[in-house]
Amino acid sequence: LATVFRMQGKYSDALANYFEALPIIENLKPGSPDVARCLNNIGFVYREEGKPNEAIQYFHRSLQFCLSRLNENHEMTAIAYGALASALPREEFDLAMDYSQRAIAIYMRLGLP
Repeated sequence: LATVFRMQGKYSDALANYFEALPIIENLKPGSPDVARCLNNIGFVYREEGKPNEAIQYFHRSLQFCLSRLNENHEMTAIAYGALASALPREEFDLAMDYSQRAIAIYMRLGLP
Protein backbone atom coordinates (compact mmCIF):
# COMPACT_ATOMS: atom_id res chain seq x y z
CA LEU A 1 0.00 0.00 0.00
CA ALA A 2 2.87 2.38 0.84
CA THR A 3 4.31 1.97 -2.65
CA VAL A 4 0.95 2.83 -4.20
CA PHE A 5 0.77 5.99 -2.10
CA ARG A 6 4.32 6.86 -3.12
CA MET A 7 3.52 6.43 -6.80
CA GLN A 8 0.46 8.66 -6.37
CA GLY A 9 2.60 11.36 -4.75
CA LYS A 10 0.86 10.89 -1.40
CA TYR A 11 4.14 11.00 0.47
CA SER A 12 2.82 11.46 4.00
CA ASP A 13 0.56 8.41 3.57
CA ALA A 14 3.45 6.42 2.11
CA LEU A 15 5.72 7.34 5.00
CA ALA A 16 3.04 6.47 7.55
CA ASN A 17 2.70 3.01 6.00
CA TYR A 18 6.45 2.42 5.74
CA PHE A 19 6.97 3.55 9.36
CA GLU A 20 4.18 1.23 10.46
CA ALA A 21 5.69 -1.68 8.52
CA LEU A 22 9.31 -1.20 9.57
CA PRO A 23 9.10 -2.40 13.20
CA ILE A 24 6.90 -5.31 12.12
CA ILE A 25 9.47 -6.41 9.55
CA GLU A 26 12.32 -5.87 12.02
CA ASN A 27 10.56 -8.06 14.60
CA LEU A 28 9.31 -10.82 12.31
CA LYS A 29 12.28 -10.99 9.95
CA PRO A 30 15.22 -9.28 11.72
CA GLY A 31 17.91 -10.44 9.28
CA SER A 32 15.86 -10.15 6.12
CA PRO A 33 16.69 -7.92 3.16
CA ASP A 34 13.13 -6.63 3.59
CA VAL A 35 14.37 -4.48 6.48
CA ALA A 36 16.86 -2.75 4.19
CA ARG A 37 14.24 -2.51 1.44
CA CYS A 38 11.84 -0.72 3.78
CA LEU A 39 14.57 1.67 4.95
CA ASN A 40 15.45 2.41 1.31
CA ASN A 41 11.81 3.02 0.46
CA ILE A 42 11.57 5.55 3.28
CA GLY A 43 14.67 7.21 1.85
CA PHE A 44 13.16 7.28 -1.64
CA VAL A 45 10.04 9.01 -0.34
CA TYR A 46 12.10 11.63 1.46
CA ARG A 47 14.21 12.18 -1.67
CA GLU A 48 11.07 12.61 -3.78
CA GLU A 49 9.76 15.09 -1.20
CA GLY A 50 12.94 17.15 -1.61
CA LYS A 51 14.31 16.23 1.81
CA PRO A 52 17.81 14.98 0.97
CA ASN A 53 19.15 14.91 4.53
CA GLU A 54 16.37 12.62 5.69
CA ALA A 55 16.80 10.47 2.59
CA ILE A 56 20.53 10.11 3.23
CA GLN A 57 19.84 9.12 6.83
CA TYR A 58 17.61 6.21 5.78
CA PHE A 59 19.80 5.15 2.86
CA HIS A 60 22.74 5.08 5.29
CA ARG A 61 20.76 2.98 7.79
CA SER A 62 19.90 0.58 4.98
CA LEU A 63 23.54 0.26 3.94
CA GLN A 64 24.67 -0.29 7.53
CA PHE A 65 22.03 -2.99 7.93
CA CYS A 66 23.18 -4.69 4.73
CA LEU A 67 26.83 -4.63 5.70
CA SER A 68 26.15 -5.97 9.19
CA ARG A 69 23.33 -8.44 8.49
CA LEU A 70 23.72 -9.50 4.87
CA ASN A 71 27.09 -9.20 3.17
CA GLU A 72 29.12 -7.12 0.76
CA ASN A 73 28.01 -9.28 -2.18
CA HIS A 74 24.26 -9.21 -1.64
CA GLU A 75 22.00 -7.60 -4.22
CA MET A 76 20.35 -5.48 -1.51
CA THR A 77 23.77 -4.15 -0.52
CA ALA A 78 24.28 -2.98 -4.10
CA ILE A 79 20.88 -1.31 -4.06
CA ALA A 80 21.72 0.42 -0.78
CA TYR A 81 25.07 1.66 -2.13
CA GLY A 82 23.36 2.99 -5.25
CA ALA A 83 20.55 4.69 -3.35
CA LEU A 84 22.96 6.42 -0.99
CA ALA A 85 25.22 7.47 -3.86
CA SER A 86 22.26 9.01 -5.69
CA ALA A 87 21.32 11.16 -2.69
CA LEU A 88 24.71 12.53 -1.67
CA PRO A 89 25.36 16.21 -2.34
CA ARG A 90 27.89 17.43 -4.90
CA GLU A 91 30.37 18.13 -2.13
CA GLU A 92 30.54 14.37 -1.58
CA PHE A 93 31.03 13.48 -5.24
CA ASP A 94 34.05 11.25 -4.56
CA LEU A 95 32.14 9.24 -1.96
CA ALA A 96 29.14 8.97 -4.29
CA MET A 97 31.41 7.67 -7.06
CA ASP A 98 32.95 5.14 -4.67
CA TYR A 99 29.52 3.88 -3.62
CA SER A 100 28.37 3.72 -7.24
CA GLN A 101 31.42 1.70 -8.20
CA ARG A 102 30.85 -0.67 -5.28
CA ALA A 103 27.25 -1.19 -6.40
CA ILE A 104 28.33 -1.90 -9.98
CA ALA A 105 31.00 -4.34 -8.78
CA ILE A 106 28.44 -6.27 -6.73
CA TYR A 107 26.04 -6.45 -9.67
CA MET A 108 28.86 -7.71 -11.88
CA ARG A 109 29.93 -10.36 -9.33
CA LEU A 110 26.33 -11.53 -9.08
CA GLY A 111 25.85 -11.50 -12.84
CA LEU A 112 23.00 -9.00 -12.61
CA PRO A 113 22.28 -6.18 -15.06
